Amino acid sequence: MEAETTRRFIIGDVHGCTEELLSLLELLEERYGEDGNHFLFVGDLVDRGPDSAGSVQLVMEGVRKGTFRCILGNHDEMLLQNLLLYRPDLVEAAGIDPTEQESLVRSYRAIPERVFKLWLSQGGSETILSYGGKPKQPETWFIPADHIRFIATLPLAIRDGEVVVTHAWAEAEAVERALAHHADPWNISAESRMSLLWNRDRPARAPAGLHVSGHTARREPLVTGGAIGIDTGCCFGNRLTAYNPEENLFLQVSCPEF
Repeated sequence: MEAETTRRFIIGDVHGCTEELLSLLELLEERYGEDGNHFLFVGDLVDRGPDSAGSVQLVMEGVRKGTFRCILGNHDEMLLQNLLLYRPDLVEAAGIDPTEQESLVRSYRAIPERVFKLWLSQGGSETILSYGGKPKQPETWFIPADHIRFIATLPLAIRDGEVVVTHAWAEAEAVERALAHHADPWNISAESRMSLLWNRDRPARAPAGLHVSGHTARREPLVTGGAIGIDTGCCFGNRLTAYNPEENLFLQVSCPEF
């Protein structure tokens, strides 16, 4: 019997654009069929778009089925940081020991309002609204325990053969540390997390292989040397992009402005 072909698709920053993600998955299914498709998400499932709750649910279900994999984005971390600062009871109810993830918020304990205001201004308000809460009233936040547990345990990097996937355009050393801490991503240095989640500059030393990331929204995908950037700003009214490394092909759906 002929072996089933496995195809990889790396999907850019979703940012709560669930309908557009469903449209992109439908496009890929129409082109390639239903079987043998494997999807890698570069993080930033939440914030800015209208349905962060739906995006997290959809990707989480795909991970459970074994057809999706996902890494953490800086916006996903901002959600987690604000839960740790303002609703640690929800984190604990999700089966996560808040003290285990203290490294994510330790430097902000003296200025939690700065983290709070930054997140709400960068799309956190839309995330809380999608869960039925009031953004400026943490006591109204009731994010499902399985969603919190899913986000809190997302790795910071994935290596799949010759392809390395991170959220930001990260340094090789940070990628290596993230891969070594796949099961406990909170146990790496703040400097490495900054590189993996926030960096926008060309790394001084790039990871080996093809490096695919998101984070920095562009009108068109970035293609330079061994790096591919696939955040094409769906939440800003541009497009949501999937990249097929086997065919070196970008597939996209258009997104409305919200």
